[in-house]
Amino acid sequence: ETFNAELVRIDGQTIARGEDEKGLRIGDEATANEHATALREKRPQVGGISVKQSRRRPAPPFTTSTLQQEASRKLSFNPKRTMRVAQDLYEGVDLADGRTGLITYMRTDSPQMATVAMAEARDVVAGRYGERYVVSGGRNYDAKSKGAQEAHEAIRPTSFARDPDSLEHVLNPEQLRLYRLIWQRAIASQMPDKELETTTVELTADKYDLRASATKTTFDGFAAVYTEGYDDSAEEAESQLPELAQGERTNVVDVTPEQHFTQPPPRYTEASLIKALEERGIGRPSTYAATISTIIDRGYVVVVERRLRPEHVAEVVTDLLVEHFNEFVDYDFTARMEDDLDQVAEGKRGWVPMLHEFYDPFAKLVELKKAELKRSDFTTEETDEVCSEGHPMVIRLGRTGRFLACSKYPEHKETRPLPGEEPEAVAIEGVGETCPECGEGTLVGKRGRFGPFAGCSRYPDCKYIRKTGPPPPDQLPFDVVCPKCNEGHLKARRARRTGSVFYGCSRYPKCDFTSSREPTGALHDADDGPVAREGESGGICLKCGAPVELPAKIEPGMKLAGGEPNPEALKPARRGGGRAGGARGGARRGGATKRGSTTGRRTPRAA
Repeated sequence: ETFNAELVRIDGQTIARGEDEKGLRIGDEATANEHATALREKRPQVGGISVKQSRRRPAPPFTTSTLQQEASRKLSFNPKRTMRVAQDLYEGVDLADGRTGLITYMRTDSPQMATVAMAEARDVVAGRYGERYVVSGGRNYDAKSKGAQEAHEAIRPTSFARDPDSLEHVLNPEQLRLYRLIWQRAIASQMPDKELETTTVELTADKYDLRASATKTTFDGFAAVYTEGYDDSAEEAESQLPELAQGERTNVVDVTPEQHFTQPPPRYTEASLIKALEERGIGRPSTYAATISTIIDRGYVVVVERRLRPEHVAEVVTDLLVEHFNEFVDYDFTARMEDDLDQVAEGKRGWVPMLHEFYDPFAKLVELKKAELKRSDFTTEETDEVCSEGHPMVIRLGRTGRFLACSKYPEHKETRPLPGEEPEAVAIEGVGETCPECGEGTLVGKRGRFGPFAGCSRYPDCKYIRKTGPPPPDQLPFDVVCPKCNEGHLKARRARRTGSVFYGCSRYPKCDFTSSREPTGALHDADDGPVAREGESGGICLKCGAPVELPAKIEPGMKLAGGEPNPEALKPARRGGGRAGGARGGARRGGATKRGSTTGRRTPRAA
């Protein structure tokens, strides 16, 4: 039976594991391979064997912050979605005994649970898992966040007897998932510790000292129900060592040299950012979700593989604020402001003097910086690039990111992507041809909001754009009077975005009539409205909406009998079914650290 052991010392010198640790460093591949070759020939002897008992406590019931963090880790819910679903659970659902709230108030910074709730939790635990899993007297937890007000108890089910499985028929999937998380966490918080046993074996092979360890669970305790998630590290996986005796010789199966790098701090996830805000005393339970939504919605960060990656605009804004408004973006400023507001709420301080103390110097500083600074100081960088007219180009910051622009703007408006950020080449019809409008410029490839296009190189003096896309639709072989204004005629047109054909009044924009139904040339005998095709074989009057039966052969101008007028039939269908103008329904929508350099080393690892 094989097991893993790690090299910890060579000639009595401990191998340094981190950048700041003292000890022996193996800094090159050749030295690492030399030690690996030597170890393969050894038969390490078992020295000391130690067994250590340990315990792990359960996590406390959810506060607003920890609920948002855990829902992000385990359910992939963003904070806004978590609070929306939690609000639904708090407002309740219709059960046999009426409208019932399923969880306690979800905006709280307290991990405390009511005594009656702890007693109910113990009863549920005893019935499900047995008396060994019951903690007599229950467990109490202290708030760890700075300035916790603890005005409400922790987030928990209003009744532990309502387990998640019993609510499957009344909750939608996202509500059920969040309720299950809350129920499991609250129940587990009232259960005994998880008990662990760690066995460590020391091995020696001449000048090499190795260590093997394994941890196993001796009593699962709260882990029978729930274990807390982690952002950047996982709980050590359980493993097992074979039966070994002191003095026993072992065989080396393989040695794997591993190169270790010092890692830069990982970028924040939504969960870890909320945790950092809480630890620094910034914000309150009701503001965490809004903070995350704001920085994402305004384009300061984007979510990439669940990490918050800052955009360039965020770096520009941050540099501006740190350099010129450092006092107000200091970590401690927001925490101090929270404390001041708490004193106002408690009646210990007047709110008017407090606001004057903050706002008067802040307003003066803003006015001063308005006079001193220009937008271009932060959004423009000089480069060695030149435009088509030989002017220097600068890097500017726009709504879609950074780009090169002529420094003579607005006299010369040439722009182009940054080197290395050019969009993928797309064949654009007409590029290189002489502009058909001015006869002087040439057509060049450009990119706009709707994608690539060909336009005149003399823009803005010549604003010609070559239009591409499907050809214009064939016109009707007969005249059809507009059923709305009775003056214009219906013309076939093609929708710009979808390319589909529709029929609109020739007097547009004075008359805005449009219809996707194809006119047949026939008229409704009741009101002379044009008859169009409806479905596979039916017809409809475009004036009154009456259904009309179509004959096998239709002559332009012939009149056809129809049913009762039905104006509702003419209203365009809405997405998801139904006609426009009806009742609206549907579910509501849910809602930087700089990378450092790395250093490497190689450490032999025996197996």
